[in-house]
Amino acid sequence: MSINARIKKIRKSLHLSQKDFASRIGLKQGAISWMEQEGNNIVEQNVKQICSIFHVNEQWLRTGEGSPMAPSTKDLLDEVSEEFNLSPLQKEVLQIIMSFPSDVREKLAQAFFAVLDARAAGETNDEGRAAAIDRKKAIIDEEMEARKGALTSQVSTNTSGNTAGGRK
Repeated sequence: MSINARIKKIRKSLHLSQKDFASRIGLKQGAISWMEQEGNNIVEQNVKQICSIFHVNEQWLRTGEGSPMAPSTKDLLDEVSEEFNLSPLQKEVLQIIMSFPSDVREKLAQAFFAVLDARAAGETNDEGRAAAIDRKKAIIDEEMEARKGALTSQVSTNTSGNTAGGRK
């Protein structure tokens, strides 16, 4: 089966017309008709869009190998949990971390490594660990306060100048 036939198969399995499929990936119906025609090359951007929007396994779309659908976050988490024999608590921690935005995950990683660095530097007693944790907590608190201030500023900017009736 060609990539063209696989695109058509995905569209039909989702019960979408060419027009509806096209609108979901930012194209016109004619582009989908062209993609589904045997032998036509598919632009890289369109492959990526189809995979991203419809959760399609890119390897399958390109080659026909593997499962048509990309694994979900839950499936990946279950797989990691099983492979590393995670407890339910450890699995929940990973799930929570994965739910945070990238910048927050980065701060958490920095805090984690700071604690490890403190342990390696000989801060193995409770006071040393507490000091390392307090330093990282202060960094995270500053970050959260800055975000809170930005949100407060944005809200006050959006609501300033409004009267009780909602008009300026």
